[in-house]
Amino acid sequence: MSEELSADNVAVQQDGKTLAAGSVGGRFLLMRFDQSGELDASFGQAGIVQTSFEQGAARIGAIVVQPDGRIVAGGGAGADFAIARYGLDGTLDPTFSGDGKATLSFGGESTARIADIALQADGTVAAVGTYNPDSDLGGYHNDLALARYQTDGALDTTFSGDGVLTQDIGGGRDDMRAVAIDSNGRIAVAGTVENFSTGTSRDIALVRFDANGSVDSTFSGSGTVITDVAGEPQYGLDLAVDADDKLVVAGFGYLEPFPTGSSEVLLLRYGTDGALDPTFSVDGVAATGFGVGSFDAGEAIAIQPNGALVVAGAAGEDFAVDRYKSVGELDPAFSGDGHVTTPFSRQPFNRVALAWDVALGSDGTITAIGTFVNHSNDTNETVLARYLANPGPPDADADGVLDPDDACPDRFGESKSGCHRFRRSLSVRYEPKVGKLVVTLSSVAAACISRPVALFRVVPGPDRRIAKGALDALSNFASRWRVPVDRGSGQYYVRIQRIVKPDVGICPPARTFWPHG
Repeated sequence: MSEELSADNVAVQQDGKTLAAGSVGGRFLLMRFDQSGELDASFGQAGIVQTSFEQGAARIGAIVVQPDGRIVAGGGAGADFAIARYGLDGTLDPTFSGDGKATLSFGGESTARIADIALQADGTVAAVGTYNPDSDLGGYHNDLALARYQTDGALDTTFSGDGVLTQDIGGGRDDMRAVAIDSNGRIAVAGTVENFSTGTSRDIALVRFDANGSVDSTFSGSGTVITDVAGEPQYGLDLAVDADDKLVVAGFGYLEPFPTGSSEVLLLRYGTDGALDPTFSVDGVAATGFGVGSFDAGEAIAIQPNGALVVAGAAGEDFAVDRYKSVGELDPAFSGDGHVTTPFSRQPFNRVALAWDVALGSDGTITAIGTFVNHSNDTNETVLARYLANPGPPDADADGVLDPDDACPDRFGESKSGCHRFRRSLSVRYEPKVGKLVVTLSSVAAACISRPVALFRVVPGPDRRIAKGALDALSNFASRWRVPVDRGSGQYYVRIQRIVKPDVGICPPARTFWPHG
């Protein structure tokens, strides 16, 4: 194909074939690969399908596979919402809007595009995106746009009266990226909001609607939750709903002053009432950084049948996939520490890559799609990677209970003593001459003293993390960290997360406050 293509959406069919979607030459692009990674000649022309729209340049923003195998793609064409449905062989489905495709104009000088789509239980399709009522504003006042399509491609008039709604979420630029449907048919939408007139930073927004399109007042009272994690820019990029109808938003944010601080992968889990879930990580928010000064982001999320959260995105300049346990901790059963990066070049100066989307196969595999910046020929290349995801024996110690001991399968069996729990202790003292806190971590196991620690200041709302660092070893059983603080600026605490090492045991979390008391 002579024209440059880009694809940043992925789905896996029940038969294990992989769909990748994006754009080529201003047209919808769909590609299908067989299980071996080769283009599937039975799909479209040599594995590739292209679809033009008379409204203008078109790009797919999301794809889903229906239970019957037909493929729905949503995106933008010109200034309009655009959606299409394809048969199993890649041909447009004429039972959908007459010719297999439909567009939706919001009128006037407006522009709109679909960012994500989701199937409801009755086969209707919810499509969310960003709507700019006046293109002359240059995107400085974008609103949420949500439409629902019937199975024949017509707008569903049981939704919001005419099948379409728009809503101003944050009073400025709303960038709504993701949609998910819970077991009650309620429609949740996630993204980022920013209000230039009030100086509001970028915050994560979550909105829930009833199945008929009305705002769900049981969700935080107003149907809308806007979360500021640490007073710095944060971005909501994807959304998933778990088996308990809790909503998990994936994205990234700066927990230290922007732009000098590092960004971190953010996961936020909300209960069905819209409140952050305190049983998930720390106060409902899991923040993970993989390097000082690096750009770390969670671009996409999928939830495995056992509740584990799979996140694809970036770790510095690397294409990254992470897996978290349902409690919000990295899962050491995945790649040893819950984190894997994939290079697409052997040259150390030619490794910049980013994952955009992730999908789960029925066999438990994980497939991610992204972009590799190939400096050797100055091109951006679409890349796919598939990972094995063997969580190990679900009940490693055979006690009939799924518990933390099961994270140590290597410790069970004949002549093995099971999953050890190694005591850890944190102590904090203040050195007035240098204005620093001295943090000491000790344990009887050397493996338990190597984890980075974080310093938080207690403030109203979510506590603010103000520093993170590695400890310097004092011995095989103790390590130390010095960090400057303002003695009169309130109460602090130091926290270190739990480590599970399958071949060693469990290093429990620890936390201590300063001043004490």
